[in-house]
Amino acid sequence: MIPWSTAIKSTTQFYISLVTIFSIVFFPRAYYFLNQNPFIWLFNYIFHKSHRIYLLLFWFTVSLLSLLIVNIHLRYATANNITYEKTILRKYFHFLAIIVYTSGILFDTHLLTMCSVAFIVLLLLLECIKIKRVAPLGDIIRNAWNMYENEKDIGTIMFSHIFLIIGLSYPVWIADDSKRLAQLSGIISVGIGDSAASIVGSKVGIYKWPGTKRTLEGSLAGLITQFLFITCLRYFGK
Repeated sequence: MIPWSTAIKSTTQFYISLVTIFSIVFFPRAYYFLNQNPFIWLFNYIFHKSHRIYLLLFWFTVSLLSLLIVNIHLRYATANNITYEKTILRKYFHFLAIIVYTSGILFDTHLLTMCSVAFIVLLLLLECIKIKRVAPLGDIIRNAWNMYENEKDIGTIMFSHIFLIIGLSYPVWIADDSKRLAQLSGIISVGIGDSAASIVGSKVGIYKWPGTKRTLEGSLAGLITQFLFITCLRYFGK
């Protein structure tokens, strides 16, 4: 733990800097481009179409359910002295991302684009809070992040969750609504294929690709699940 006086100083400086950047940089530029108060614009944008309210409520609900499932998983593992697998734990949030992004692409890509950018900014902000150990969230975030990090998360910043969101979002950002399959490519490859390959490979994988930890069984599972997902999309006319 860092000394209390240092924590207070660091925390104060952090929040002052955050408020200053928002007040001097973000808010005036947003006001200039939108030609109105950005909060009023956001309110009108969301409530202009009722499906956006339902979509946000749906995302919020599945997020809470995911957190509840993870909490139950951890409590069960702790109560029974079972070492939980970080791979499985991380995939809960992969599946959450699949649900959020698939529903967003099918119903409102503009809302999804805006929310994905905001979420990436939020993740970067949380990383700053974690690194600086800003009270009261710094240590909480650090402990929570430690449960999900793997061998790829080396160094001070945990990049894997940020790269996951960027990987899912980038196809949505660059492809227009007439190219649904292109928009879904991030979900198909990173969300579905990688998740299936990781889970199956870690559970039943035996035969490894030369020079890697990847398994043949995992690769086949990833390929099959991607094919099935695309088939379902085509069957339902998307």
